[in-house]
Amino acid sequence: MSKALTVLAECVDRRSGKRFKAGEVFDPAPTVDQAKRLVTAGCLPEAAIEAAAKADAEAEKAAEKKAAQERAEAEAKEKADAEAKAKAEAEAQKAAEKKA
Repeated sequence: MSKALTVLAECVDRRSGKRFKAGEVFDPAPTVDQAKRLVTAGCLPEAAIEAAAKADAEAEKAAEKKAAQERAEAEAKEKADAEAKAKAEAEAQKAAEKKA
């Protein structure tokens, strides 16, 4: 991917303000729209558009995986909390029955 994102002419990453000189690797990968503008301006090679699309897809996949993991963790915590509450209530019930 680095060859696809090798800067051909000096440019600036609009997101961060970082300046890239010719020969440097544009990192992190630009968005697809940004890559299209930079290709049109002659700052990046044509392959940068495909590389940006691939990076976007990978980032989206990673975000989905992280969200799924967070949901699973939240569900596990909710289940554990419910079990702990049920156990505490059962123990309180036993203690109340012993006193009576």
